[in-house]
Amino acid sequence: MRTNNIWSCDFETTTDPDDCRVWAWVAINIYDNTKREYGNSISTFIDFLWGHNRKCYFHNLKFDGTFILDYLLKNGWTLNKEKKELQTCEFNTLISDKGFYYTMCLCFGPKSKCEIIDSLKILPYSVDAIAKGWKLPVQKLHIDYKAYREPGHELTKEEKGDGIKLTEEGKVLQTSHGANYDGYSGIMSF
Repeated sequence: MRTNNIWSCDFETTTDPDDCRVWAWVAINIYDNTKREYGNSISTFIDFLWGHNRKCYFHNLKFDGTFILDYLLKNGWTLNKEKKELQTCEFNTLISDKGFYYTMCLCFGPKSKCEIIDSLKILPYSVDAIAKGWKLPVQKLHIDYKAYREPGHELTKEEKGDGIKLTEEGKVLQTSHGANYDGYSGIMSF
C-alpha cells in the first residue's frame, strides 16, 4: 500500500567547528510539494517526525544522519539491532563498516515509526545532475552558507527557497515510487 507520507529532507548546518549544529531544515512531501515543513534546529525536526509514520529521504544521509544520531544519543535514545522489535525511543541503523549510511529507523511509539533513507544510494548523483538528467528546472540560491545564524534563527524567505532543489529531487523520487510526474505543472498521475 502506497503512502503519501514520504518526504524529501535537508539540513543546513553551521560551518564553525566550535558551534556545529543544524540551523535550518526543510521537509517537502514528494507527492504534493505544496506540503512543506521548516524548522531551525534538530529538535524541531525530531518534533516533525514524532507521532507519525513517515519515510524521509536525505541526499547524502552520511552528513545529515550524523546530526540525527548525535541528537538521539544525547537525548536518551537506544540503539536496537532488531529493526522489527523497536520500542519507543529506540532506533536502528544500517551503516556499513566503511561508514556508508543506508537507512535509519526511529520508533516514537507502537504506531509511530520513521524510516530515513539515503537517496544518494538510489540516485548516485548530485541534486543538480539529477535535475539536469531528468530535465527538471533548478533554481540556484545565493545565500551565504558561512554567515553566522544564532540558535533559534528565524528562516528568511530566501533561506526557505533552498527546498526548491529538494523538490526537483523529490520529483525523481516520485518516479521511483511509481508516480509519473507530468512536465513542470506539478500534476501527478498514478
